[in-house]
Amino acid sequence: MPLSTLYNTILTTIETDLKTITELTDTADSPPRTKVHFYKGKPAFIEGEYEVTIVPGPLIPTEGVTSHSTWDAITVYIDLLHYRSSTDLLRDAYLKGLTVAEKIYDKFHLKNIGGSVRICQATILSGEGTLSQKNIDAIPFRVELLCEVAVTQ
Repeated sequence: MPLSTLYNTILTTIETDLKTITELTDTADSPPRTKVHFYKGKPAFIEGEYEVTIVPGPLIPTEGVTSHSTWDAITVYIDLLHYRSSTDLLRDAYLKGLTVAEKIYDKFHLKNIGGSVRICQATILSGEGTLSQKNIDAIPFRVELLCEVAVTQ
């Protein structure tokens, strides 16, 4: 399977699976809002809402299988923003964001992501980042997926 096909399969499956999380389901508002974006989305900045950006990361060979195949690690970053509502204390907004980050973690950690991945390990990173410098009242989380895949040349 060509690398572009492999990446596309994994990323499409991740995107589809993320949209099954209640807080990340697209809305039917007028106009409709998409909460899961691939690579770069147009942020909505709506108080109390969540948005996710999927960012493909590096592919790194980890061990040999045969003379033409290797086990590789593909990293996929899922950047989650929880836009704090004016009624939420910072601690409450953080816990709400962490709850959704945990749902993302649970969805992918130690899974095979649609049969395309041998195993996926998830990590949650949280932080303030540079959002306050841009006057964006949001809590950022990054869920990092380390996906082990077989690549044959």
